Amino acid sequence: MRCTFDSVEARRVWEVGSALLLASMTLARSADAQQVPRGLALDRFEPSPAGDTMLGVPDPTVANGVRPSLGIMGVYSRDPLLLVYEDDHSELGKVVTYQLNLHAMAALDFGSIAKLHVDVPFMASQDGNAPVLNGTQAAAPDSAVMGDVRTGLRFALVQQRAWVPSIAVNANVWFPSGNDNSFTGSGSTRYALELITGADHNAYLWRIALGRRFGHDASSLAGMVASDATLSAGAAVRFGPAWVGPELHGSTSSGNGIDAFGRSSTQFETLLTAGARLGSFTFGAGAGGGLTRGIGTPSFRGLLTIAFSPEVNWASAAAEREQQSVERKREQENRARQAAENATRAPVLVREHPTVGGAIDTDGDGVPDDVDECPTIVGPRTGPRPGCPLDTDGDGIPDIDDRCPTVPGVPNDNPALHGCPADTDGDGIIDAEDACPTERGVRTNDPKTHGCPEAVRIVGTQIVISDTILFATAQDAIAPESDGLLLQIVHVLEDHPEIARVAVDGHTDNVGLESNNLALSRRRAVAVVRWLVAHGIDERRLEARGFGPRRPLVSNDTPEGRSRNRRVEFQILRRTPLGASDWKDGGVAE
Repeated sequence: MRCTFDSVEARRVWEVGSALLLASMTLARSADAQQVPRGLALDRFEPSPAGDTMLGVPDPTVANGVRPSLGIMGVYSRDPLLLVYEDDHSELGKVVTYQLNLHAMAALDFGSIAKLHVDVPFMASQDGNAPVLNGTQAAAPDSAVMGDVRTGLRFALVQQRAWVPSIAVNANVWFPSGNDNSFTGSGSTRYALELITGADHNAYLWRIALGRRFGHDASSLAGMVASDATLSAGAAVRFGPAWVGPELHGSTSSGNGIDAFGRSSTQFETLLTAGARLGSFTFGAGAGGGLTRGIGTPSFRGLLTIAFSPEVNWASAAAEREQQSVERKREQENRARQAAENATRAPVLVREHPTVGGAIDTDGDGVPDDVDECPTIVGPRTGPRPGCPLDTDGDGIPDIDDRCPTVPGVPNDNPALHGCPADTDGDGIIDAEDACPTERGVRTNDPKTHGCPEAVRIVGTQIVISDTILFATAQDAIAPESDGLLLQIVHVLEDHPEIARVAVDGHTDNVGLESNNLALSRRRAVAVVRWLVAHGIDERRLEARGFGPRRPLVSNDTPEGRSRNRRVEFQILRRTPLGASDWKDGGVAE
């Protein structure tokens, strides 16, 4: 009569490999009993890194920009390890009746290139029996212990384009931080390599991950634990921000006295999973059970998870701080320049105490000081203010020097405009009437747009466009109707060399899969950058970013709202008083 481990209570037959199991039970507990060796991490389920879409199948992509993610997952497993007789299939006892694992996860995505992730598992609760057969005792598990910490690094190799799927590689390392006497640790370092592919389409998504997980060949675990070939696959249907679909997880062990694809060495289970993304939070749940009888495959498994993954762009934050510093410096320079100009406007004495009829006439204009309202400035005897220069418009600039003597104006280094109303942008519309005094514009009958560019103007840290840049449906090809609008943006950048860096940001509505929308918004932003560079804008001044549906202007609940959210924006990241000599950020990587 022989006994073996089984993972599904309804199926209790193993092949000849069960005999090797009893032969390896060598840890002595007493003179007449032996203990089953427990140097293995029993749970076969590996959660996807924080921020990924599916529960157990990793994404083949990396988020755009810099995105931190935090998550926690609870995993319940029933009957992951049984001891049964092989001869009559009767149950000797449940070594592990259930396990409740908690996974604390964190990840950091870097600019669509790499993702660093870590998973810290903790066995919150588990229970089991200690069946004895012919003096051999299986050990009951301990609860509340830590598992083997997993760290990983994913690299995105190919980005999805139309029907060509995304491809990534991932490397994992498990450190022996678990308790190898409580079925939560292997007692040695393990590592794995994975090739991941998948695609996100408007109504559905799919993922496949193939890998090789390398274990150890301790003699005490011969016939039970070895290296694995792993497979994870999943697909889901999208319903707005929610999704639902199946996942399949499996592996087969080989080496260390184990043959691949045997009944006892093959583990497969299936799960029905669902999830939803609400803002920066993702919620998920799943349930299913084992299809085979490999060690660690439960008769039932249940999952619950929540993750937080906001969009953060550290480069933009740094650029904003730099912009604020530049603006403070410019304000200080303007104050110093104004003080210097005021100092040069001090009146000059023409003569030193001349007299008229015995009365003092300081400025020598023939008007005694006791009558002269401007005793230090030469002026005529007649006029509204005797002795003061005529200043018909009262702007402080004498008519003799004022090129617009009947209209109040300001000093100007250009003699032809000295004393005329200010026209900062030189568009022929004075600042007092110009709704956009720093941007060349056109005359209109609307005071709110008079003097403004037809469709493009600078407002704070944005280049605001009043029209929409049009693209072919679900593509990144710019419609010819938008060429005129883009040409106005070119003129604005040419007129403002102090704008050293502009982010071209693509946005979409929330229709379809988020990752698909992210990719589309990125491609559209790159297309706009290419158009501007082709029409003379230095590529060092531009960068492309895609945010998909993550930054809506209004609600996506109506067609009008979704139309407004499909847009391209221009954010001014950096200004410089040095102009073109300080365009130093470099080209834009696709």
